Amino acid sequence: MDKILQLLRALFRNLFAESTPYEDEHGPDRRHRVLNTVLLLLAFRVLAELPALNVDEERLQHLLADNPFLGLVDLFAGGEVLRHFSWVAAGILPYLAALGLAQGATWVVPSLRDLRDQGEKGKKQIKLIATVVSVPLAIIFAYAISRYLARQTGLFPGNIHWFTSETFFPSMRIVCLVTLGSVLSTGIINWITRKGIGSGENIVLLAGASLALAKQISDIVRDAPDPADTIQRLAIVVVGAAVFAVLGFWLVKAQRTLTVFYPKRRSDSRLGGESLVTAPMPLLLISGGYVPVSAAIGLLALLRFAPTVLEAHFEGTLGAFGKMLGAWLTPESDWFWAALACLIVLFTYARNFAVIWPGLSKDDLSVAEFMKKNGTFFSGVSPGIATETYLSRIVARNSLLGSLGMVLLAAGLPYLIFRITQKEVLVGVLSLIVLVKTVDRVWDSYKAYGIAESYDGLLKKRRTTG
Repeated sequence: MDKILQLLRALFRNLFAESTPYEDEHGPDRRHRVLNTVLLLLAFRVLAELPALNVDEERLQHLLADNPFLGLVDLFAGGEVLRHFSWVAAGILPYLAALGLAQGATWVVPSLRDLRDQGEKGKKQIKLIATVVSVPLAIIFAYAISRYLARQTGLFPGNIHWFTSETFFPSMRIVCLVTLGSVLSTGIINWITRKGIGSGENIVLLAGASLALAKQISDIVRDAPDPADTIQRLAIVVVGAAVFAVLGFWLVKAQRTLTVFYPKRRSDSRLGGESLVTAPMPLLLISGGYVPVSAAIGLLALLRFAPTVLEAHFEGTLGAFGKMLGAWLTPESDWFWAALACLIVLFTYARNFAVIWPGLSKDDLSVAEFMKKNGTFFSGVSPGIATETYLSRIVARNSLLGSLGMVLLAAGLPYLIFRITQKEVLVGVLSLIVLVKTVDRVWDSYKAYGIAESYDGLLKKRRTTG
Protein backbone atom coordinates (compact mmCIF):
# COMPACT_ATOMS: atom_id res chain seq x y z
CA MET A 1 0.00 0.00 0.00
CA ASP A 2 2.88 2.37 0.83
CA LYS A 3 4.41 1.79 -2.61
CA ILE A 4 1.08 2.62 -4.28
CA LEU A 5 0.81 5.85 -2.27
CA GLN A 6 4.40 6.75 -3.18
CA LEU A 7 3.61 6.18 -6.86
CA LEU A 8 0.48 8.37 -6.62
CA ARG A 9 2.45 11.15 -4.89
CA ALA A 10 5.13 10.97 -7.56
CA LEU A 11 2.53 11.16 -10.34
CA PHE A 12 0.91 14.25 -8.80
CA ARG A 13 4.32 15.89 -8.36
CA ASN A 14 5.09 15.28 -12.02
CA LEU A 15 1.65 16.46 -13.13
CA PHE A 16 2.62 20.13 -12.95
CA ALA A 17 6.41 19.71 -12.97
CA GLU A 18 8.66 21.09 -15.66
CA SER A 19 11.96 19.62 -16.69
CA THR A 20 14.88 21.84 -15.71
CA PRO A 21 17.98 22.50 -17.85
CA TYR A 22 19.92 20.23 -15.47
CA GLU A 23 17.48 17.38 -16.03
CA ASP A 24 17.56 17.92 -19.80
CA GLU A 25 21.35 17.73 -19.78
CA HIS A 26 21.94 15.10 -17.10
CA GLY A 27 18.79 13.00 -17.34
CA PRO A 28 18.76 9.20 -17.55
CA ASP A 29 20.57 7.49 -20.40
CA ARG A 30 18.70 5.96 -23.31
CA ARG A 31 18.43 2.45 -21.82
CA HIS A 32 16.96 3.80 -18.59
CA ARG A 33 14.61 6.02 -20.58
CA VAL A 34 13.29 2.98 -22.46
CA LEU A 35 12.82 1.10 -19.17
CA ASN A 36 11.05 4.09 -17.60
CA THR A 37 8.76 4.34 -20.63
CA VAL A 38 7.81 0.65 -20.43
CA LEU A 39 7.10 0.79 -16.68
CA LEU A 40 5.01 3.97 -16.91
CA LEU A 41 3.10 2.58 -19.87
CA LEU A 42 2.38 -0.56 -17.84
CA ALA A 43 1.09 1.67 -15.02
CA PHE A 44 -1.35 3.29 -17.46
CA ARG A 45 -2.51 -0.11 -18.74
CA VAL A 46 -3.07 -1.28 -15.16
CA LEU A 47 -5.33 1.73 -14.58
CA ALA A 48 -7.14 0.80 -17.81
CA GLU A 49 -8.04 -2.55 -16.24
CA LEU A 50 -9.50 -1.06 -13.04
CA PRO A 51 -13.29 -0.63 -13.52
CA ALA A 52 -14.95 2.50 -12.16
CA LEU A 53 -18.09 0.36 -11.72
CA ASN A 54 -19.28 -3.09 -12.71
CA VAL A 55 -20.49 -3.06 -16.31
CA ASP A 56 -22.06 -5.39 -18.80
CA GLU A 57 -18.95 -5.68 -20.96
CA GLU A 58 -20.76 -7.50 -23.77
CA ARG A 59 -23.30 -4.68 -24.19
CA LEU A 60 -20.51 -2.13 -23.93
CA GLN A 61 -18.52 -3.93 -26.64
CA HIS A 62 -21.50 -3.86 -29.00
CA LEU A 63 -21.99 -0.15 -28.30
CA LEU A 64 -18.33 0.59 -29.07
CA ALA A 65 -18.51 -1.47 -32.26
CA ASP A 66 -21.66 0.26 -33.51
CA ASN A 67 -20.63 3.83 -32.66
CA PRO A 68 -17.42 5.10 -34.31
CA PHE A 69 -17.62 8.30 -32.24
CA LEU A 70 -17.15 6.25 -29.07
CA GLY A 71 -14.35 4.40 -30.86
CA LEU A 72 -12.61 7.74 -31.45
CA VAL A 73 -13.05 8.70 -27.80
CA ASP A 74 -11.65 5.34 -26.73
CA LEU A 75 -8.66 5.62 -29.10
CA PHE A 76 -7.62 9.15 -28.11
CA ALA A 77 -8.26 8.46 -24.42
CA GLY A 78 -5.52 5.83 -24.57
CA GLY A 79 -6.97 2.82 -26.42
CA GLU A 80 -9.13 0.01 -24.97
CA VAL A 81 -10.03 2.06 -21.87
CA LEU A 82 -13.83 1.97 -22.24
CA ARG A 83 -14.09 -1.80 -22.49
CA HIS A 84 -14.21 -2.13 -18.66
CA PHE A 85 -15.43 1.47 -18.13
CA SER A 86 -12.11 1.92 -16.34
CA TRP A 87 -10.68 4.68 -14.16
CA VAL A 88 -9.04 6.09 -17.28
CA ALA A 89 -12.25 6.09 -19.34
CA ALA A 90 -11.44 9.74 -20.18
CA GLY A 91 -7.70 9.05 -20.13
CA ILE A 92 -5.47 11.57 -21.88
CA LEU A 93 -8.32 12.95 -24.01
CA PRO A 94 -8.89 16.02 -21.74
CA TYR A 95 -5.16 16.82 -21.92
CA LEU A 96 -5.10 16.46 -25.72
CA ALA A 97 -8.18 18.71 -25.95
CA ALA A 98 -6.60 21.27 -23.59
CA LEU A 99 -3.34 21.19 -25.55
CA GLY A 100 -5.23 21.77 -28.80
CA LEU A 101 -7.11 24.69 -27.22
CA ALA A 102 -3.90 26.19 -25.82
CA GLN A 103 -2.08 25.91 -29.14
CA GLY A 104 -5.07 27.37 -30.99
CA ALA A 105 -5.22 30.26 -28.51
CA THR A 106 -1.64 31.23 -29.43
CA TRP A 107 -3.06 32.60 -32.68
CA VAL A 108 -5.40 35.07 -30.96
CA VAL A 109 -3.99 35.76 -27.46
CA PRO A 110 -0.93 38.05 -27.58
CA SER A 111 0.67 36.73 -24.37
CA LEU A 112 0.38 33.13 -25.57
CA ARG A 113 1.70 34.12 -28.99
CA ASP A 114 4.76 35.57 -27.25
CA LEU A 115 5.25 32.24 -25.45
CA ARG A 116 4.97 30.41 -28.77
CA ASP A 117 7.75 32.57 -30.20
CA GLN A 118 10.10 31.81 -27.28
CA GLY A 119 10.99 28.38 -28.63
CA GLU A 120 11.36 25.35 -26.35
CA LYS A 121 10.85 27.32 -23.13
CA GLY A 122 7.60 28.76 -24.47
CA LYS A 123 6.38 25.32 -25.54
CA LYS A 124 6.90 24.03 -21.99
CA GLN A 125 4.88 26.95 -20.59
CA ILE A 126 2.05 26.28 -23.06
CA LYS A 127 2.05 22.59 -22.08
CA LEU A 128 1.91 23.61 -18.40
CA ILE A 129 -1.13 25.79 -19.14
CA ALA A 130 -2.72 22.85 -21.00
CA THR A 131 -2.08 20.61 -17.98
CA VAL A 132 -3.89 23.04 -15.67
CA VAL A 133 -6.81 23.43 -18.10
CA SER A 134 -7.07 19.64 -18.50
CA VAL A 135 -8.29 19.26 -14.88
CA PRO A 136 -11.69 21.02 -15.32
CA LEU A 137 -11.96 19.45 -18.78
CA ALA A 138 -11.42 16.05 -17.16
CA ILE A 139 -14.44 16.67 -14.90
CA ILE A 140 -16.59 17.58 -17.92
CA PHE A 141 -15.41 14.57 -19.93
CA ALA A 142 -15.89 12.25 -16.95
CA TYR A 143 -19.48 13.42 -16.47
CA ALA A 144 -20.31 13.27 -20.22
CA ILE A 145 -18.85 9.79 -20.75
CA SER A 146 -20.38 8.40 -17.54
CA ARG A 147 -23.83 9.79 -18.28
CA TYR A 148 -23.87 8.68 -21.93
CA LEU A 149 -22.62 5.14 -21.28
CA ALA A 150 -24.87 4.71 -18.25
CA ARG A 151 -27.94 5.67 -20.29
CA GLN A 152 -27.00 3.62 -23.35
CA THR A 153 -26.16 0.41 -21.49
CA GLY A 154 -28.67 0.66 -18.66
CA LEU A 155 -25.93 0.63 -16.05
CA PHE A 156 -26.30 1.88 -12.48
CA PRO A 157 -26.78 4.74 -11.69
CA GLY A 158 -28.87 4.99 -14.85
CA ASN A 159 -28.88 8.68 -15.58
CA ILE A 160 -26.05 10.02 -13.36
CA HIS A 161 -28.31 12.30 -11.31
CA TRP A 162 -26.75 14.84 -8.92
CA PHE A 163 -29.84 16.21 -7.24
CA THR A 164 -31.45 13.22 -5.53
CA SER A 165 -30.31 11.71 -2.25
CA GLU A 166 -30.23 8.18 -3.70
CA THR A 167 -27.98 8.91 -6.67
CA PHE A 168 -25.84 11.89 -5.61
CA PHE A 169 -23.00 10.00 -3.92
CA PRO A 170 -22.88 7.08 -6.42
CA SER A 171 -22.83 9.56 -9.31
CA MET A 172 -20.16 11.71 -7.64
CA ARG A 173 -18.03 8.64 -6.93
CA ILE A 174 -18.02 7.55 -10.58
CA VAL A 175 -17.26 11.03 -11.92
CA CYS A 176 -14.51 11.55 -9.32
CA LEU A 177 -12.89 8.20 -10.14
CA VAL A 178 -12.86 8.91 -13.88
CA THR A 179 -11.56 12.44 -13.24
CA LEU A 180 -8.83 11.08 -10.97
CA GLY A 181 -7.90 8.55 -13.66
CA SER A 182 -7.57 11.34 -16.22
CA VAL A 183 -5.40 13.42 -13.86
CA LEU A 184 -3.18 10.38 -13.19
CA SER A 185 -2.98 9.76 -16.96
CA THR A 186 -1.76 13.32 -17.49
CA GLY A 187 0.82 12.80 -14.75
CA ILE A 188 2.01 9.60 -16.44
CA ILE A 189 2.46 11.19 -19.87
CA ASN A 190 4.29 14.18 -18.33
CA TRP A 191 6.57 11.77 -16.48
CA ILE A 192 7.22 9.83 -19.69
CA THR A 193 8.11 13.10 -21.45
CA ARG A 194 10.61 13.96 -18.72
CA LYS A 195 12.13 10.53 -17.99
CA GLY A 196 11.23 8.39 -21.01
CA ILE A 197 11.61 8.28 -24.77
CA GLY A 198 9.80 11.03 -26.63
CA SER A 199 6.51 12.76 -25.94
CA GLY A 200 4.34 10.98 -23.37
CA GLU A 201 1.11 11.45 -25.30
CA ASN A 202 2.71 9.92 -28.41
CA ILE A 203 3.83 6.87 -26.41
CA VAL A 204 0.36 6.30 -24.92
CA LEU A 205 -1.33 6.83 -28.32
CA LEU A 206 1.14 4.42 -29.92
CA ALA A 207 0.27 1.67 -27.44
CA GLY A 208 -3.45 2.43 -27.61
CA ALA A 209 -3.52 2.44 -31.42
CA SER A 210 -1.67 -0.90 -31.45
CA LEU A 211 -4.23 -2.46 -29.10
CA ALA A 212 -7.19 -1.02 -31.03
CA LEU A 213 -5.77 -2.28 -34.34
CA ALA A 214 -5.10 -5.75 -32.93
CA LYS A 215 -8.63 -5.86 -31.52
CA GLN A 216 -10.12 -4.83 -34.89
CA ILE A 217 -8.17 -7.51 -36.79
CA SER A 218 -9.11 -10.13 -34.19
CA ASP A 219 -12.82 -9.27 -34.51
CA ILE A 220 -12.73 -9.51 -38.31
CA VAL A 221 -10.99 -12.89 -38.33
CA ARG A 222 -12.90 -14.41 -35.38
CA ASP A 223 -16.35 -13.89 -36.93
CA ALA A 224 -15.54 -15.83 -40.10
CA PRO A 225 -18.02 -18.71 -40.67
CA ASP A 226 -15.44 -21.30 -41.75
CA PRO A 227 -11.63 -21.81 -41.91
CA ALA A 228 -11.43 -20.93 -45.62
CA ASP A 229 -13.20 -17.63 -44.99
CA THR A 230 -10.93 -17.01 -42.01
CA ILE A 231 -7.85 -17.38 -44.21
CA GLN A 232 -9.37 -15.14 -46.87
CA ARG A 233 -10.23 -12.41 -44.36
CA LEU A 234 -6.83 -12.64 -42.69
CA ALA A 235 -5.07 -12.35 -46.06
CA ILE A 236 -7.17 -9.31 -47.03
CA VAL A 237 -6.51 -7.63 -43.68
CA VAL A 238 -2.75 -8.35 -43.74
CA VAL A 239 -2.32 -7.17 -47.32
CA GLY A 240 -4.52 -4.12 -46.69
CA ALA A 241 -2.63 -3.23 -43.51
CA ALA A 242 0.74 -3.62 -45.28
CA VAL A 243 -0.33 -1.43 -48.20
CA PHE A 244 -1.86 1.06 -45.79
CA ALA A 245 1.27 1.24 -43.63
CA VAL A 246 3.61 1.77 -46.61
CA LEU A 247 1.42 4.38 -48.30
CA GLY A 248 0.56 5.98 -44.96
CA PHE A 249 4.24 6.35 -44.04
CA TRP A 250 4.96 7.84 -47.47
CA LEU A 251 2.08 10.29 -47.15
CA VAL A 252 3.18 11.34 -43.66
CA LYS A 253 6.78 11.96 -44.76
CA ALA A 254 6.25 13.11 -48.38
CA GLN A 255 6.97 16.75 -49.02
CA ARG A 256 7.91 19.17 -51.74
CA THR A 257 10.95 21.26 -50.88
CA LEU A 258 11.14 24.77 -52.32
CA THR A 259 14.33 26.83 -52.45
CA VAL A 260 14.18 30.35 -51.03
CA PHE A 261 16.79 33.08 -51.38
CA TYR A 262 17.67 35.68 -48.78
CA PRO A 263 20.43 38.31 -48.54
CA LYS A 264 23.27 37.86 -46.07
CA ARG A 265 25.91 40.44 -45.21
CA ARG A 266 29.44 39.38 -46.14
CA SER A 267 32.07 39.28 -43.41
CA ASP A 268 34.68 40.62 -45.84
CA SER A 269 33.60 44.06 -47.07
CA ARG A 270 36.03 43.86 -50.02
CA LEU A 271 33.78 41.19 -51.60
CA GLY A 272 30.73 43.44 -51.56
CA GLY A 273 28.03 44.31 -49.05
CA GLU A 274 25.67 41.33 -49.37
CA SER A 275 25.39 37.90 -50.97
CA LEU A 276 22.43 35.66 -51.69
CA VAL A 277 22.05 32.52 -49.56
CA THR A 278 19.65 29.67 -50.23
CA ALA A 279 17.57 27.74 -47.72
CA PRO A 280 15.00 24.91 -48.08
CA MET A 281 11.28 25.41 -47.41
CA PRO A 282 9.57 21.99 -47.02
CA LEU A 283 5.82 21.76 -47.64
CA LEU A 284 4.20 18.48 -46.54
CA LEU A 285 1.56 16.73 -48.63
CA ILE A 286 -0.53 16.33 -45.45
CA SER A 287 0.35 18.84 -42.75
CA GLY A 288 -2.23 17.61 -40.27
CA GLY A 289 -1.24 13.94 -40.13
CA TYR A 290 -4.30 12.02 -38.91
CA VAL A 291 -6.29 15.22 -38.15
CA PRO A 292 -8.24 15.33 -41.49
CA VAL A 293 -9.35 11.70 -41.11
CA SER A 294 -10.23 11.94 -37.42
CA ALA A 295 -12.11 15.21 -38.01
CA ALA A 296 -14.08 13.67 -40.90
CA ILE A 297 -14.99 10.53 -38.94
CA GLY A 298 -15.86 12.58 -35.85
CA LEU A 299 -18.14 14.93 -37.81
CA LEU A 300 -19.98 12.03 -39.47
CA ALA A 301 -20.34 10.32 -36.10
CA LEU A 302 -21.88 13.46 -34.60
CA LEU A 303 -24.20 13.81 -37.59
CA ARG A 304 -25.49 10.31 -36.91
CA PHE A 305 -27.19 11.70 -33.79
CA ALA A 306 -29.16 14.26 -35.84
CA PRO A 307 -31.67 11.77 -37.37
CA THR A 308 -32.66 10.55 -33.89
CA VAL A 309 -33.37 14.12 -32.75
CA LEU A 310 -35.31 15.02 -35.91
CA GLU A 311 -37.45 11.88 -35.84
CA ALA A 312 -38.18 12.20 -32.12
CA HIS A 313 -39.13 15.90 -32.03
CA PHE A 314 -40.42 16.74 -35.49
CA GLU A 315 -43.03 15.38 -37.86
CA GLY A 316 -43.75 15.87 -41.52
CA THR A 317 -40.94 17.03 -43.77
CA LEU A 318 -38.29 17.35 -41.04
CA GLY A 319 -39.10 13.93 -39.64
CA ALA A 320 -38.94 12.37 -43.11
CA PHE A 321 -35.63 14.15 -43.75
CA GLY A 322 -34.28 12.81 -40.46
CA LYS A 323 -35.25 9.28 -41.45
CA MET A 324 -33.60 9.67 -44.87
CA LEU A 325 -30.47 11.19 -43.29
CA GLY A 326 -30.28 8.27 -40.88
CA ALA A 327 -30.34 5.85 -43.80
CA TRP A 328 -27.55 7.76 -45.54
CA LEU A 329 -25.26 8.03 -42.50
CA THR A 330 -24.66 4.31 -42.10
CA PRO A 331 -21.80 2.26 -43.57
CA GLU A 332 -24.37 0.23 -45.54
CA SER A 333 -25.01 3.32 -47.67
CA ASP A 334 -22.59 4.40 -50.40
CA TRP A 335 -23.47 8.01 -49.53
CA PHE A 336 -21.71 7.57 -46.17
CA TRP A 337 -18.42 6.65 -47.85
CA ALA A 338 -18.80 9.43 -50.43
CA ALA A 339 -19.36 11.97 -47.64
CA LEU A 340 -16.34 10.60 -45.75
CA ALA A 341 -14.14 11.00 -48.85
CA CYS A 342 -15.35 14.58 -49.47
CA LEU A 343 -14.77 15.59 -45.84
CA ILE A 344 -11.24 14.14 -45.86
CA VAL A 345 -10.44 16.19 -48.98
CA LEU A 346 -11.97 19.33 -47.42
CA PHE A 347 -10.08 19.02 -44.11
CA THR A 348 -6.81 18.17 -45.89
CA TYR A 349 -7.02 21.32 -48.01
CA ALA A 350 -7.97 23.45 -44.98
CA ARG A 351 -5.11 22.09 -42.84
CA ASN A 352 -2.51 22.48 -45.61
CA PHE A 353 -3.54 26.04 -46.48
CA ALA A 354 -3.50 26.95 -42.77
CA VAL A 355 0.30 26.63 -42.99
CA ILE A 356 0.61 29.58 -45.40
CA TRP A 357 -2.42 31.61 -44.25
CA PRO A 358 -2.01 34.38 -41.66
CA GLY A 359 -3.21 33.79 -38.11
CA LEU A 360 -6.41 35.23 -36.69
CA SER A 361 -4.56 38.07 -34.95
CA LYS A 362 -4.06 41.34 -36.85
CA ASP A 363 -0.33 41.13 -36.03
CA ASP A 364 0.13 37.75 -37.72
CA LEU A 365 1.52 37.60 -41.24
CA SER A 366 1.06 35.11 -44.02
CA VAL A 367 4.16 33.31 -45.31
CA ALA A 368 4.23 35.55 -48.39
CA GLU A 369 3.97 38.74 -46.27
CA PHE A 370 6.67 37.47 -43.89
CA MET A 371 8.99 36.71 -46.80
CA LYS A 372 8.44 40.16 -48.29
CA LYS A 373 9.08 41.85 -44.95
CA ASN A 374 12.38 39.96 -44.48
CA GLY A 375 13.63 40.24 -48.05
CA THR A 376 13.21 36.51 -48.78
CA PHE A 377 12.03 35.42 -52.20
CA PHE A 378 11.72 32.57 -54.70
CA SER A 379 13.75 32.60 -57.88
CA GLY A 380 11.78 34.31 -60.67
CA VAL A 381 8.81 35.17 -58.43
CA SER A 382 8.04 38.74 -57.36
CA PRO A 383 7.44 39.39 -53.64
CA GLY A 384 3.92 39.96 -52.37
CA ILE A 385 0.87 38.85 -54.37
CA ALA A 386 2.90 36.86 -56.92
CA THR A 387 4.59 34.90 -54.10
CA GLU A 388 1.25 34.25 -52.42
CA THR A 389 -0.21 32.95 -55.70
CA TYR A 390 2.85 30.76 -56.29
CA LEU A 391 2.65 29.25 -52.78
CA SER A 392 -1.11 28.73 -53.09
CA ARG A 393 -0.61 26.86 -56.37
CA ILE A 394 2.06 24.58 -54.82
CA VAL A 395 -0.05 23.88 -51.71
CA ALA A 396 -3.12 23.16 -53.89
CA ARG A 397 -1.15 20.54 -55.86
CA ASN A 398 0.21 19.00 -52.65
CA SER A 399 -3.28 18.94 -51.14
CA LEU A 400 -4.76 17.23 -54.21
CA LEU A 401 -2.19 14.44 -54.16
CA GLY A 402 -2.22 14.10 -50.36
CA SER A 403 -6.02 14.11 -50.06
CA LEU A 404 -6.48 11.55 -52.83
CA GLY A 405 -3.94 9.28 -51.16
CA MET A 406 -5.63 9.67 -47.79
CA VAL A 407 -9.07 9.06 -49.32
CA LEU A 408 -7.75 5.81 -50.80
CA LEU A 409 -6.40 4.72 -47.41
CA ALA A 410 -9.12 6.00 -45.08
CA ALA A 411 -12.22 5.50 -47.26
CA GLY A 412 -11.37 3.26 -50.24
CA LEU A 413 -9.75 0.34 -48.43
CA PRO A 414 -12.24 0.39 -45.49
CA TYR A 415 -15.11 0.45 -48.00
CA LEU A 416 -13.67 -2.60 -49.76
CA ILE A 417 -13.15 -4.44 -46.45
CA PHE A 418 -16.68 -3.56 -45.32
CA ARG A 419 -18.26 -4.87 -48.52
CA ILE A 420 -16.35 -8.16 -48.24
CA THR A 421 -16.48 -8.77 -44.47
CA GLN A 422 -19.41 -6.53 -43.35
CA LYS A 423 -17.08 -5.11 -40.67
CA GLU A 424 -16.73 -1.36 -40.06
CA VAL A 425 -13.00 -0.67 -39.69
CA LEU A 426 -12.91 3.13 -39.52
CA VAL A 427 -11.44 3.14 -36.01
CA GLY A 428 -8.91 0.52 -37.11
CA VAL A 429 -7.94 2.72 -40.07
CA LEU A 430 -7.46 5.74 -37.82
CA SER A 431 -5.48 3.54 -35.41
CA LEU A 432 -3.14 2.60 -38.24
CA ILE A 433 -2.69 6.26 -39.22
CA VAL A 434 -1.94 7.18 -35.59
CA LEU A 435 0.43 4.22 -35.40
CA VAL A 436 2.40 5.31 -38.48
CA LYS A 437 2.58 8.91 -37.29
CA THR A 438 3.58 8.20 -33.69
CA VAL A 439 6.11 5.47 -34.57
CA ASP A 440 7.92 8.00 -36.74
CA ARG A 441 8.00 10.59 -33.94
CA VAL A 442 9.06 8.13 -31.23
CA TRP A 443 11.82 6.73 -33.45
CA ASP A 444 13.13 10.25 -34.11
CA SER A 445 13.22 10.89 -30.35
CA TYR A 446 15.03 7.60 -29.74
CA LYS A 447 17.70 8.48 -32.34
CA ALA A 448 18.03 12.00 -30.90
CA TYR A 449 18.83 10.62 -27.43
CA GLY A 450 21.40 8.29 -29.02
CA ILE A 451 23.10 11.21 -30.77
CA ALA A 452 23.10 13.21 -27.52
CA GLU A 453 24.70 10.28 -25.64
CA SER A 454 27.39 9.92 -28.32
CA TYR A 455 28.12 13.64 -28.12
CA ASP A 456 28.34 13.56 -24.31
CA GLY A 457 30.62 10.52 -24.50
CA LEU A 458 32.90 12.30 -26.97
CA LEU A 459 33.14 15.36 -24.71
CA LYS A 460 34.00 13.19 -21.69
CA LYS A 461 36.68 11.38 -23.71
CA ARG A 462 38.23 14.67 -24.76
CA ARG A 463 38.27 15.95 -21.19
CA THR A 464 39.92 12.73 -20.02
CA THR A 465 42.60 12.72 -22.73
CA GLY A 466 43.11 16.46 -22.41
